[in-house]
Amino acid sequence: MVPPGMATALEALLDQTDEAVALAVTTAADPVIRIVRVNETLCRLTGFGIEDLVGQSPDILVGPETDLDALRRMQDDLRHRGTAIEELDVHRADGTPIRVQATYRRIPAEDGAEWYLALFRDRSGEAEAAAALWRSEEWAQAMVRSMSEVLLLTDIDTTIRWVTPSIKTRLGFEPSELIGRSCWDLLHPDDVGAATADWEHLIGGSEGERPTILRVRTASGSMRTMSCTATDLTSHPAVGGMVIAASDVTEQARIVERMSEQTQLLESMARGAPLEVTLQQLALMLERRLPRTQTALLVAENAEQLRTRAAPSLARDIVNRLDAVDLTSTGAGRRLLGAGGSWVSWDLATEPRTADDPLRHEHQIEQARAAQLLAPGTGELLGAIVAFTQHRSEPTADQLELLEWARNLAALAIERQQFESALEHHALYDELTGLPNRALLMRRMQESTRRAARLGYGVAVLFLDIDRFRVINDSLGHEAGDRLLSLVSDRLVQQLRPGDTMGRLGGDKFLVVCNRIGAESDAVEAAERLLVGLEAPFELEEAHGSMVLTASVGIVLNENHRLDPEAMVRNAEVAMYRAKDQGRNQHVVFTEHVDLRTVEKLSLEQSLRMAIDRNELTLHVQPVVHLDDRRVHHVEALVRWNRPGHGLILPGAFIPVAEESGLIVPLGRWVLEEACRRAAGWQPAADGRMVDVAVNLSARQLGGPNLLPVVEEVLEFSGLAPHRLCLEVTESALVHDLDAARRTLLDLKSLGVRLAIDDFGTGYASLDYIRHFSMADELKIDRAFIDGVEREGSHEAAIVSAAVAIAQSLGAVSVAEGVESEAQAQVLRSLGVDLAQGFLIARPFAVDQVAERLDLPVAPAADRR
Repeated sequence: MVPPGMATALEALLDQTDEAVALAVTTAADPVIRIVRVNETLCRLTGFGIEDLVGQSPDILVGPETDLDALRRMQDDLRHRGTAIEELDVHRADGTPIRVQATYRRIPAEDGAEWYLALFRDRSGEAEAAAALWRSEEWAQAMVRSMSEVLLLTDIDTTIRWVTPSIKTRLGFEPSELIGRSCWDLLHPDDVGAATADWEHLIGGSEGERPTILRVRTASGSMRTMSCTATDLTSHPAVGGMVIAASDVTEQARIVERMSEQTQLLESMARGAPLEVTLQQLALMLERRLPRTQTALLVAENAEQLRTRAAPSLARDIVNRLDAVDLTSTGAGRRLLGAGGSWVSWDLATEPRTADDPLRHEHQIEQARAAQLLAPGTGELLGAIVAFTQHRSEPTADQLELLEWARNLAALAIERQQFESALEHHALYDELTGLPNRALLMRRMQESTRRAARLGYGVAVLFLDIDRFRVINDSLGHEAGDRLLSLVSDRLVQQLRPGDTMGRLGGDKFLVVCNRIGAESDAVEAAERLLVGLEAPFELEEAHGSMVLTASVGIVLNENHRLDPEAMVRNAEVAMYRAKDQGRNQHVVFTEHVDLRTVEKLSLEQSLRMAIDRNELTLHVQPVVHLDDRRVHHVEALVRWNRPGHGLILPGAFIPVAEESGLIVPLGRWVLEEACRRAAGWQPAADGRMVDVAVNLSARQLGGPNLLPVVEEVLEFSGLAPHRLCLEVTESALVHDLDAARRTLLDLKSLGVRLAIDDFGTGYASLDYIRHFSMADELKIDRAFIDGVEREGSHEAAIVSAAVAIAQSLGAVSVAEGVESEAQAQVLRSLGVDLAQGFLIARPFAVDQVAERLDLPVAPAADRR
């Protein structure tokens, strides 16, 4: 894959040159050089299609007439110099040779890859013309008059004796101006040393003809890049000197140089260089390429203001003037905004506001040109680029192209920095409140502990939890709850001491890291300030009015600096729960003896949070059978937890913690998904009966807004028929909000699932209450009324009879829970109970044993997601 920077540069090359261009690469994984991009000019030149060349070795262009010595010279030059220029024959798709001038550039990459840029100039027409002229008596004169290259004849001491007329076109000199001068006079001073070394090697006979890339001065003083090849013909009787052939490769060198600069900038950005460094590099590149020009790159702080982030050559007072420009209220700002994506220029000598400005005269600035930096795609204002020149003139096409190139790169750098800043903010800050999140708080605690140990003071952590916020959130709604949390965070931040850090751990839990704590009283004072800060009512929207909140605060001191951040947070949370247990709206300082049960409970909760992701939960089932023939009617799904280091844990040990912490919702969903997925794979028994599955719903699931779509989604993905699923709801879970519970159950019923009221008789049953839930398919009689039912004249028997009658009146099936003896089973059958479950029937067993224990064919239970 072409790197993004190289791809951008190559596209510019393809658009801007008429020469044939190819890009090839070799990697550690594939040491063969392979072509990855070509332009249409190369295809027309060679007769190959793009698909014929891409993926192939450049050897596809080599044929029997190709000069192998030239190829070897090119390889040596690429290896030692990174650049090579040769004239040689390449071969077209039909096998015919064609003469080209080939320019190669090697570009190493950080990943070990080697990129090669090749430019081919068609010389076949020149060769044919030369052949024709050779047959003519005037071939030499015609060659001299028509050749675009410059030929010089010099003495061995570099004195020019003769030069072709093309010197006028290429460099602006009349041939007579150069006769008698050293050809070294035309070279850039920095290139004289390399040219002299090559010259001496050539005279010494240690090397043959080879091109050298040199910067050559023109008559106007500017520099052109020439590919120069010297040939020693001093021993030739008709020549008697050194012949230098010079070809102008300025355009190719400019493109390669710009591609190299762009690659450097993109690599700098990819390595995470600060934005100021990248923009400074870009500004310096512009100033090197644009004579008597000073540039500034500005970044938008908002829709009205720009701030200079790179201006390597501009005076400080000019930078201050730029920073003071208001985009919406000044003429210059409005003109820049109104130009959209176009460049705007100012002639400072004629502008009324700048004509007599001392700054213009002091710094000899005559003209300014500026354009907005816009985000690709969205058009969002990212900043601006400004170029000040010490002369008044219209920029050339090359200069405008260079400015546009810099403008696009600057926009890319700013957009990348904004994207990375947004990612960092998202990773380290809470989205709702803008406070540091847990990750950043842990980092701040680590830094505070190291600093405190060095300076000899303590660190305290305050764990603050809003009292009864869950009830408030459920009554107000989540949107108003989030608004309230934002107000709380704003209020609490105002109570912080200088140097303290506050963050949000999630929900209604906040953490404060207090530095420079000399004694416990300092931490207690900080906690009391937080509680006092919450005393004033919080004003919400008119629909909700005002709200008074309290909080519980746990305090932990790290005076000896031996606690790590996790331990500090854990101990502070333990102390916070202690404050809640003692009545809320207060603070408690953690001690080693503070309620070990709370510590264990927190440890259990934290482990349970990770149990689902770690695949520690398993599903067990317990059969429910017909009392008359003991045929299996369905199985009830039960969850077990394989907690590392503790073995198999029964629900009674962790379900209460899950209920209190809210983990019961994801836990309940896991049980529902797993039960439906497994049941969908159970096939009919030999007699055609199907075994269905029952799943318990918690009060939190029943009261949540997402229960109906969750059940729909699980049924769809598992493929389980709705009538094969029974959802069990405890009687006590229904009484909190009868109307809401009834609506939820009716919605579930509309899906086609069955409903069961669990633990019937232990809640707050009344005839009116029962009437609300007449849609139930099953009434499960609690085990408390089964134990003792076999005793003659027992109250339990009377209660069971009443329950059976109620079930029959509702058209529901009665189910007895906790049946442990045959005597109980016989009595229950005589009382009209339909179904039973308990140890008499079977103890719960792993769901993987269903086929064996219930004699069912089981198809693979695939995850249909």
